[in-house]
Amino acid sequence: MLMTERDFGRKSVFMRVSERALSEHIAHVATALSQIAMAFPEMHAEFSVHVRCIRLFDGAVTMGFTDERMFGAMLLRIPVSHIEPVSYYIEHIVHEASHIHLNALMAVGKIILNDPGERFVSPIRPDPRPMLGVFHATYVTSRIVQALLKLLRWTKNENLLPSLAEAADELIRGYLEISRYGTFTEYGASLIRELRDQIAGLTLLPEWRDFDFDTPRQHRYGSWKSNVAKLKEQLESAQPA
Repeated sequence: MLMTERDFGRKSVFMRVSERALSEHIAHVATALSQIAMAFPEMHAEFSVHVRCIRLFDGAVTMGFTDERMFGAMLLRIPVSHIEPVSYYIEHIVHEASHIHLNALMAVGKIILNDPGERFVSPIRPDPRPMLGVFHATYVTSRIVQALLKLLRWTKNENLLPSLAEAADELIRGYLEISRYGTFTEYGASLIRELRDQIAGLTLLPEWRDFDFDTPRQHRYGSWKSNVAKLKEQLESAQPA
């Protein structure tokens, strides 16, 4: 379940989308899926296998969720007016579809061996989470990074860089937490190595050379300040001496 830091602790609100808004947002979702298919065909193919329905809702706090008890379905809140809708839906579709994919992997075999009662720092939520939650958050963030990177290469639109930087920072923070405290099966360890290799590849992106890491920005969800300090630190540590 995805919510903003500002909304943590508040009660979720779910409301029906008006008919006028529904038709508008269905079109935005279709455009988002089309762009995913063009830029990230592997994700779109996976989506086509796993996802059977998207339900849109209006409301507050929760932006999207799925659950293994309703496998194949995702619920997405329509974005507030100041957020560009297609980019919003691309990220949230990838986010929830990745949860669904990871749930499928976990149904096949165990990945995490940590005690469910232990709590750790999540890269995308302010409350301490079990390792299962931290791993889920880090895994889906890694896929958002992949999607944004593929969109950047496909469109050459450098306006995607702030969102990519934020997501990459979240990925790095999640990876550091799970690599430090996680206990995994052999298959789980292979997924951690994939995250490590993805982070190493991110440091090679030439666009970072001209990216301003120090200018304050609003987070892409619009409710708190952007945080890219870990990404900047990672890039600096990767520079040759």
